[in-house]
Amino acid sequence: MSELKIAVSRSCPDCFSTHRACVNIDESNYIDVAAIILSVSDVERGKLDEIDATGYDIPVFIATENEERVPAEYLPRISGVFE
Repeated sequence: MSELKIAVSRSCPDCFSTHRACVNIDESNYIDVAAIILSVSDVERGKLDEIDATGYDIPVFIATENEERVPAEYLPRISGVFE
């Protein structure tokens, strides 16, 4: 079995490190993904809805920058926030 990857949005700031391989969220079908990193703009454009529609229940984290805030309505649907 291959190791699961981290799906990362290109619009996210470089705010984390991992030993896992990373893939672009726009090039992933999420089958081999352990976690997903999105930006606030990704969520506002419907990416979280797209991920939820897969039914995979993959943990989603949002990366913020420059005092950016995650809208409160998204908080119950995500696992955490990176600053």
